[in-house]
Amino acid sequence: MSLGNRVYNTNKQNMKLYTRSSEEKGTSFSNAKYKVLRNYQAEQQAILLGLLNQSSEIVISKPPKKTSSTLQFLNIKSITFNNQQTINFDELIMRRREEKILAEMNNGIPEKTAVRRMDNFKFTECLHALTDLLFLSGYLFNVKQSTGKNNDKYDTLLSIYFKNTLLYNTVDIENFGSAINTKIVSVMDKSNNFTLHQGDLRLFLKNFK
Repeated sequence: MSLGNRVYNTNKQNMKLYTRSSEEKGTSFSNAKYKVLRNYQAEQQAILLGLLNQSSEIVISKPPKKTSSTLQFLNIKSITFNNQQTINFDELIMRRREEKILAEMNNGIPEKTAVRRMDNFKFTECLHALTDLLFLSGYLFNVKQSTGKNNDKYDTLLSIYFKNTLLYNTVDIENFGSAINTKIVSVMDKSNNFTLHQGDLRLFLKNFK
């Protein structure tokens, strides 16, 4: 299972990972909207981790600083499938971030501006990578693309499917994602690295067996 450039370069066009809804452009991005966005990003990440955890072990590292105004977006260190193949997830996101900064600079964007604009990129790219992995396992996603601060584009998961069956809608993602995020953060406070062993999040998923 590879998560290199091949997956990233093809997932939007050839792999048909996403079903695009209407694209929205925001002229204003208030603090309230920002909080809603950040919380939902954390909830999306959590539900995706919950699904991945059914077939993998996930190591999460303690963030350098905690957030108090929104849900904590988790730092994923590595993902290991079936005790065999390990993806160095944080290195993958960092490499993609550096590639994005270079591309911005090649388009005439000053380096300081390009680096600042990458603050949101790490969240977006993390979600892209997680959905890529789940796509390889048969999951499909209905996604809406929107535009936020600095005209940065970000995807919002509207629903998650497996074998043509709807698993989670937006409300489900919020509720189950928030519960998973809260659980992980509460345990993560006790150590710098926290390991989610395969199946640990099973009880937090919808219709678990």
